[in-house]
Order: sequence, then C-alpha cells, then structure tokens
Amino acid sequence: MNIYYHSKYNVDLGFLNRLHPFDGLKFKKIHQALQSLPAIKFKQPSSPITEQQINGFVDVSMRRSLKNKRFILNALEVPYIPLLPYFVIDNRILLPMRWA
Repeated sequence: MNIYYHSKYNVDLGFLNRLHPFDGLKFKKIHQALQSLPAIKFKQPSSPITEQQINGFVDVSMRRSLKNKRFILNALEVPYIPLLPYFVIDNRILLPMRWA
C-alpha cells in the first residue's frame, strides 16, 4: 500500500500547540507507527499546492479571507493573538496544509 507523507505536513507551533486540542504532529506519529510495516511504502509529494491553484477554486471574497489573520485563527478555533504575525500563521499552519 502506498501512503503519501512528508515531514512538512506537521503543524508545530511550539508552546502555542497547547491552544488547540488538534495534534499538529499526528502525521509524524502515524508515519513512525507504520514505518516498520513491510506492506507500507511511503511516497512524498514533490511540492505543496500553490496559492494560484487554490485561487482557482475560491472566489475573491475567500481569497481575501485567506489573507486575514483573524479569519484564519477563527476558522482554526484558535484565540486571536494580536502580536502573532501573519507570516507565522502562513509558514507554520497554512504551508503544512498546502503540503498535505
């Protein structure tokens, strides 16, 4: 059985991981648990989905929302953190989602 996995699937926010019950490192844990099974063959995607590809599926309003920190944190059910810059959300949360 082929399973796609990349270490970049994991969402790791350090101490902020405690703000949400979702285990952002679950993909890594599953990979480790299945690694020794001979019937499993792991494959890796070559790159994440691009923003242009995402934009092909969403309207203008959603494109704006995907750049809005408050909207994203609300959708993820994470409290709004004023000092958390958008690039941290993009690199640590959204990019792993684009990989997966």
